[in-house]
Amino acid sequence: MFGIVAKRSFPQYRRQVRLAHWHTSVMPREVIKMFGPILNKKEGIIVDATFGGGGHTELILENSENTKVYAIDQDPSVFKLNEALIEKYKDRLHPVHGPFSDMEKLLEAQGITQVDGILMDIGVSSLHFDMADRGFSFKQENDAPLDMRMNQEADIPTAADIVNTYSEKSLADILWKFADERFAIKIAHHIVTERQIAPIKTTWQLAKIVSKARPRGKSKHLQTIDPATRTFQALRVQVNSEFRELAVALRSAERILKTGGRLVVISFQPTEDKICKEYFQSCVTPPKLISGGKPDMLIPSTQVNQPSFHFVEQLMQATGEELEQNPRSRSAKLRCVERSRHPAISYPINEQFMIDW
Repeated sequence: MFGIVAKRSFPQYRRQVRLAHWHTSVMPREVIKMFGPILNKKEGIIVDATFGGGGHTELILENSENTKVYAIDQDPSVFKLNEALIEKYKDRLHPVHGPFSDMEKLLEAQGITQVDGILMDIGVSSLHFDMADRGFSFKQENDAPLDMRMNQEADIPTAADIVNTYSEKSLADILWKFADERFAIKIAHHIVTERQIAPIKTTWQLAKIVSKARPRGKSKHLQTIDPATRTFQALRVQVNSEFRELAVALRSAERILKTGGRLVVISFQPTEDKICKEYFQSCVTPPKLISGGKPDMLIPSTQVNQPSFHFVEQLMQATGEELEQNPRSRSAKLRCVERSRHPAISYPINEQFMIDW
């Protein structure tokens, strides 16, 4: 079965999401290749920890006759959008509502304690960017309330709450730590100044404020990047505690994967990729980190451990063919590790990336 999958041409991986736009799953060939040994099993279980538009889940189910998928997402609206897919594979596709950081608890409630594979496609999906009312887009034509909650039913501060109530220093810290925004202090100052005149309620309102504080880059490439890009990214990360969620999810995956089970992570943002890369490295070669390493995002254990993971692929990126078909894949980085027979290490989480104000 896997040999047949590998020979497919790229366009055949495309699928129409039940929306008025075309959705293309990122790095489909690579995902199927990494899960190849599991797809050939008689009764494999894969967790799609970031269900979203359902593209990767559908690929997995299409390319296996027996694999079951537990599809987790904290946004309840995605299950309604994927009703046709869920009905089509109702015997093998199990939707699970909740954050992927809670996957252990969520799966346990389904009677599942160990799985063969886990997929994490990190960050906001194109689905959310294209739904203007969610507040993720800074385009003028998509002007909407500043929300940015992945789960709009969650009782957490929205992006509007943050920009209108956080101190200038806290805003600057968010922009710098969560998006490496070089103009963080200047942008934070402009936000605080403008909110004293009138509350900042919409995406376009915030985008205009940021554009006044942050000049466009001088290079041709930077000229094409909107000045508000990093600000919106940082606010989204803060609203949804994205780095905290990722750090906890990685540790959960380490505990619930069977020996030989595979974890595939696709990241788009540099900090997310760094969290994954350094966590995997700490699990693959723990003695090296403990003896002298000083990772930015991990607190090393005080004892020497046996590796809990082995690398299958340290880094894969989209091919030129895929970039032509799907420009959004240009920043995607895929990493894959396989669970060893040794106990989970589960390093503590570095609190500098768990900021609360």
